Amino acid sequence: MKLIFLLTLLISVVSYAGSYEFLPVENENLSIEFPGRTNMGDGIHKLEIRQLGYDASFYKEGKVPTYGYYLIYFSHEEYGPDILGKLDGHTPYLEQIDKELIEIQFVRGNNGFTKQIWKLMKHTAEMVSEEPITESEMKSFNE
Repeated sequence: MKLIFLLTLLISVVSYAGSYEFLPVENENLSIEFPGRTNMGDGIHKLEIRQLGYDASFYKEGKVPTYGYYLIYFSHEEYGPDILGKLDGHTPYLEQIDKELIEIQFVRGNNGFTKQIWKLMKHTAEMVSEEPITESEMKSFNE
């Protein structure tokens, strides 16, 4: 009896694990390409903001998007993607503000607005700062 329970649990965990994936980039403004370097050599790297999607019986249009977005660094197909962090909010905005710095803005909660600065480091990116901003400073709202 314990064996049947364990097998059932294992099958349900394995089948559930394959039911989610990162959705394609919503629009071209949420993906930036730039030169980078890994042990495999020089190449074009990407920093993207994506949502996680999952299967649900009530949703017939593909995957259901989850709340929040993820910042993902793609350095080389040999290494695969690296999840740098979760943007706990909505309406993200991504802009390369100089050769090494990326600015990310998003709405956090009902009326909180956040700006993050990330530094590109040839093989990954690192958050340099995070600060609240006003609604009037949100670039995605003012374009």
